[in-house]
Amino acid sequence: MRRILLHIFASFSLLLCLTSIVFWYRSHHIISPSLKIADSIDIRKTTPRYWILTHPNNLTLCRQVGKNWDYPLKEFKFLGVKFGGLWGQDSMLWNLIIPFWLLTTLTAILPLFEIPLLLGAFERSMRQTHGLCLNCGYDLRASPTTCLECGQPTSSTHRRIDSLIAPAI
Repeated sequence: MRRILLHIFASFSLLLCLTSIVFWYRSHHIISPSLKIADSIDIRKTTPRYWILTHPNNLTLCRQVGKNWDYPLKEFKFLGVKFGGLWGQDSMLWNLIIPFWLLTTLTAILPLFEIPLLLGAFERSMRQTHGLCLNCGYDLRASPTTCLECGQPTSSTHRRIDSLIAPAI
């Protein structure tokens, strides 16, 4: 069950990584020169409003309540991530700016760890299909019960190739 969840999360993370790369590329094609905005996605148009903006090399997440902003929020900066905004009576506007390089790197980590697991599963599947020991890859046709190379006991699923050859003999 854990392996299936890992595959699902890795697939979702890969999808987010590819989406991040596409938006990163699109962020350099400005549609609003005065605001330097490439893409604008409205998530919610009623209060509180949420939207996503792309500026060159940055993704900006915005939240807005009201329109009376008189005081600046304290800014936070770390690894290129910036948080800040404005507030006033019954109003608040905040922006979270994330660089695309950080977003792409974070979403690529899980799929990169998944690659060796997928290659190992493919190798085990190929060994099982060809009647080889799952542990070391030794040919099991000469020894149907135990691998002569590593001593591992074999099961009937490991000897699939024998059942395919037997009717031909």
